Amino acid sequence: MDQEKEYVKRVLKVMVYIDEHLDKDLTLEGLAQIACYSPFHFARIFQAILKETVHGYVKRLRMQKAAGKLRYTVVQH
Repeated sequence: MDQEKEYVKRVLKVMVYIDEHLDKDLTLEGLAQIACYSPFHFARIFQAILKETVHGYVKRLRMQKAAGKLRYTVVQH
Protein backbone atom coordinates (compact mmCIF):
# COMPACT_ATOMS: atom_id res chain seq x y z
CA MET A 1 0.00 0.00 0.00
CA ASP A 2 2.77 2.45 0.87
CA GLN A 3 4.53 1.61 -2.40
CA GLU A 4 1.37 2.41 -4.37
CA LYS A 5 1.09 5.78 -2.63
CA GLU A 6 4.71 6.52 -3.52
CA TYR A 7 4.06 5.61 -7.16
CA VAL A 8 1.05 7.94 -7.31
CA LYS A 9 2.97 10.74 -5.57
CA ARG A 10 5.82 10.55 -8.06
CA VAL A 11 3.53 10.29 -11.08
CA LEU A 12 1.57 13.33 -9.87
CA LYS A 13 4.83 15.24 -9.57
CA VAL A 14 5.61 14.41 -13.20
CA MET A 15 2.06 15.30 -14.31
CA VAL A 16 2.47 18.76 -12.79
CA TYR A 17 5.85 19.12 -14.48
CA ILE A 18 4.37 18.10 -17.84
CA ASP A 19 1.53 20.58 -17.45
CA GLU A 20 3.96 23.40 -16.65
CA HIS A 21 6.38 22.51 -19.48
CA LEU A 22 4.03 21.30 -22.20
CA ASP A 23 5.71 23.50 -24.81
CA LYS A 24 9.15 22.03 -24.09
CA ASP A 25 10.81 18.85 -25.36
CA LEU A 26 9.60 16.20 -22.90
CA THR A 27 11.48 12.92 -23.07
CA LEU A 28 10.70 9.71 -21.26
CA GLU A 29 14.20 9.77 -19.83
CA GLY A 30 13.82 13.30 -18.48
CA LEU A 31 10.40 12.62 -16.97
CA ALA A 32 11.63 9.37 -15.44
CA GLN A 33 14.50 11.28 -13.86
CA ILE A 34 12.01 13.68 -12.23
CA ALA A 35 10.19 10.66 -10.78
CA CYS A 36 13.51 9.06 -9.73
CA TYR A 37 12.83 5.86 -11.67
CA SER A 38 14.44 4.21 -14.66
CA PRO A 39 12.66 5.05 -17.92
CA PHE A 40 11.38 1.48 -18.25
CA HIS A 41 10.03 1.32 -14.69
CA PHE A 42 8.53 4.81 -14.88
CA ALA A 43 6.76 4.03 -18.17
CA ARG A 44 5.21 0.91 -16.64
CA ILE A 45 4.08 2.72 -13.47
CA PHE A 46 2.72 5.70 -15.40
CA GLN A 47 0.69 3.51 -17.72
CA ALA A 48 -0.61 1.37 -14.86
CA ILE A 49 -1.87 4.44 -12.98
CA LEU A 50 -3.20 6.56 -15.87
CA LYS A 51 -4.14 3.79 -18.31
CA GLU A 52 -2.25 5.56 -21.11
CA THR A 53 1.36 5.83 -22.14
CA VAL A 54 3.53 8.81 -21.26
CA HIS A 55 3.73 9.74 -24.94
CA GLY A 56 -0.04 9.40 -25.35
CA TYR A 57 -0.67 11.55 -22.28
CA VAL A 58 1.64 14.35 -23.45
CA LYS A 59 0.20 14.20 -26.97
CA ARG A 60 -3.38 14.36 -25.65
CA LEU A 61 -2.62 17.38 -23.45
CA ARG A 62 -0.95 19.19 -26.32
CA MET A 63 -3.93 18.48 -28.58
CA GLN A 64 -6.35 19.74 -25.92
CA LYS A 65 -4.30 22.90 -25.45
CA ALA A 66 -4.20 23.51 -29.22
CA ALA A 67 -7.94 22.89 -29.51
CA GLY A 68 -8.58 25.37 -26.72
CA LYS A 69 -6.45 28.01 -28.45
CA LEU A 70 -8.18 27.36 -31.75
CA ARG A 71 -11.62 27.61 -30.17
CA TYR A 72 -10.64 30.88 -28.46
CA THR A 73 -9.21 32.30 -31.70
CA VAL A 74 -12.31 31.39 -33.70
CA VAL A 75 -14.62 32.92 -31.08
CA GLN A 76 -12.62 36.16 -31.03
CA HIS A 77 -13.00 36.72 -34.79
